[in-house]
Amino acid sequence: MLEEAYTKAIEILEICSTKNGFFASGGKDGYNAVWSRDSMISSLGASLIKNKFKNTFKASITTLAKEQAKSGQIPNAVDRFSKRKPHTDFKTIDSSLWYIIGHYMYKKRYNDASLLRKYKSSINNTLQWLRCQDSGETGMLTQLPTSDWQDAFPHKYGYTINTQALYYKVLNLIGQKKDAEKLKLMTNKNKDDKLWDENFYIPYRWKNHNKYKEVGDWFDSLGNLLAINFDLASKSQAKKILNHIKKKKINQPYPIKSIFPPIRRWQRSWRHRTRTSS
Repeated sequence: MLEEAYTKAIEILEICSTKNGFFASGGKDGYNAVWSRDSMISSLGASLIKNKFKNTFKASITTLAKEQAKSGQIPNAVDRFSKRKPHTDFKTIDSSLWYIIGHYMYKKRYNDASLLRKYKSSINNTLQWLRCQDSGETGMLTQLPTSDWQDAFPHKYGYTINTQALYYKVLNLIGQKKDAEKLKLMTNKNKDDKLWDENFYIPYRWKNHNKYKEVGDWFDSLGNLLAINFDLASKSQAKKILNHIKKKKINQPYPIKSIFPPIRRWQRSWRHRTRTSS
């Protein structure tokens, strides 16, 4: 089974691989554009296969860098390679984080620092844009609703675990250990802003209004697993997260549900756009 999955994964990467980078999906009816998060996450796996996809990884980074905004923000998607009207989309925060992670993983996997040198200014501009997203001056990044991979469903904003985990990884990659430790402390222990809640990280929180709090109570699988993989979570926290997944059967069906429990129409987290956008 694992060998078959491995072979199929390579086949999909080959279909999605283009001279402009990894498209979000391949084939005639696929998403024939370069998304920052999709191309960088795909490249993390693709770069384990020696140099087979090195040029595609490089092309993905180059495509994103060419379309970088003057502010330093990295595009969510570059859609300039199809019959559609060429355009570049922004309005996300994780695209900039994945872009930086991609640069450092390219260097690590291929022992090649050429892109880091070439795009040093681009990376610095991206970091400056990210720092400007610390609207609370806490060392944590804040985001607007629908501005990461989960898009319009579910609704979340402010401090999210997905974004804090990515930012923690970025800060460690660029050697800003002091800022990384501050972020870790805020996310895990600060009484007003922490995201850790006994057994797992809540998906988001923002301002507290006495007894009323802007906070999500469901389980964000990617955010929690990134916190484990990027060491934002301690070993004991990681164990609690994995136990929670097993206890609630979030890993069934395999590999894992994206959120748990599902958001129902009568719950406060429901938005009408969830139904019309699905």
